[in-house]
Amino acid sequence: MKKLIAVFAIVAALSASAAMFVACENAKPTGEHEHTYVEEITKAATCTEKGVKTLTCSGCNDVKTEEIAALGHDYDEGTVSKAPTCTEAGTFVKTCKRCDATVEEEIEALGHDFSVEKEIIPATCTDDEKAVMKCSRCEETRTVVKEGGQEKLGHDYKEVEGSMTEPSCTEEGGATYACSRCDDSYSEVIPALGHLDDQTKAEVTAPTCETEGYTTRHCGRCGEDYKTDNVQPLGHEYEKKSAVEATCDTVGYDLYECKNGCGRAEYRNVVKNIAHDFEGGVCKTCHKTAEKAFVLSAEKATYMTLDDKGVYKVYAPTFTQGVYYIPYNVLDELRKDGIYSFELGVGSNDAVEPRSFGLTINDGTESYLNAGAS
Repeated sequence: MKKLIAVFAIVAALSASAAMFVACENAKPTGEHEHTYVEEITKAATCTEKGVKTLTCSGCNDVKTEEIAALGHDYDEGTVSKAPTCTEAGTFVKTCKRCDATVEEEIEALGHDFSVEKEIIPATCTDDEKAVMKCSRCEETRTVVKEGGQEKLGHDYKEVEGSMTEPSCTEEGGATYACSRCDDSYSEVIPALGHLDDQTKAEVTAPTCETEGYTTRHCGRCGEDYKTDNVQPLGHEYEKKSAVEATCDTVGYDLYECKNGCGRAEYRNVVKNIAHDFEGGVCKTCHKTAEKAFVLSAEKATYMTLDDKGVYKVYAPTFTQGVYYIPYNVLDELRKDGIYSFELGVGSNDAVEPRSFGLTINDGTESYLNAGAS
């Protein structure tokens, strides 16, 4: 019994010593009061928010708080909310065990599984044998060359009956060929044979200034004459033959003729005729008198106009058999514009279609209108 009491006494002493150790955990040399705090959770921490722990001293009621870290979500193993298909991604959802928060993860699209043979397409002239493969998960199909299948057959061309045309000397021949298995076809051209010279004819035609030269031969195959050995035209080669100086009544020019004898001529360096310079009724250049030619009386006054063909028309109000003249001064003005053709008619400046009675082409010496009816 004494031993048991002694044990309890030792335990009590140890407990008192432990309590004193706790109470004196922050003991100060001065002997001031040491706090003994009792903990209390005043705000529980959640998945997303921090909590608060309040500590109160049991001896003096001193209070202080400490922060409790947020717990963070504790997600379950998750479930598939949308199954993926061949072409669309799926969705995997996890839910927090403490709250209603969820998180989604994408499940990649599966892609097609073309493993089901649906149809066989036989080989053709241009394509190997093919297989239509269907996806094991959906109705999508694709066509591929069948592994180990028949290779393309190639065309089997045969000449189309009645299509053959034999070539001639000048025209092509040929035939049409069509495939016996499909609609493909093609035409084969046989070049023209060309003429076959039988050595019986060789007529040479020399070239001229404007036409080709050639040799005419005879074909022993078709019996026709044909031209060969073509030579380009020579072209004109002009040389100066004469020169005419301009006067009051005539134009000046240089006359060039082709040396090859083709008769072609050209008028070059043309100079307009010189206008008369009258003084006292006499031209100071050529000495012609104005009274001797081309006088138009007042009672036969005319209306003159130039038509669209370059013909100068002279219209009189009335017509009398005789000669109608154009004054020198008028004629000179017309010549300056290169006008040498005249026509006489009856009418006025209002006439639309005056009658024509005479026509004179001026040759540079006498320019008059013969009024004899034509």
